[in-house]
Amino acid sequence: MRWVEQENADWSQFPALTDKVTTVAEVFAQHRPEAERTVEHEAVEVLREFLASFPDPSQKRMLYTLLAAGMDSAQRPHHAAKAQALFNEHVAADPVGKP
Repeated sequence: MRWVEQENADWSQFPALTDKVTTVAEVFAQHRPEAERTVEHEAVEVLREFLASFPDPSQKRMLYTLLAAGMDSAQRPHHAAKAQALFNEHVAADPVGKP
């Protein structure tokens, strides 16, 4: 971002630079050093991809309800409440997604 400090910075290129910085940040955020690639990290990534494959809010509600029920059945009510709260907060933040 040093070019911003330059006297003749071309601000019309700022959106393109922002896109490039965002892309680089996403790549770094997804990178896990080999030593940190545990089964838990891989499981989270699989779960993330699975949940993202259901775009409809009613489908997401069903998935989060099933996830919370499974956690509750595993005697993890605190985790179940957190899973359900995540979905409820997402719906509240996204008025379009309200059922």
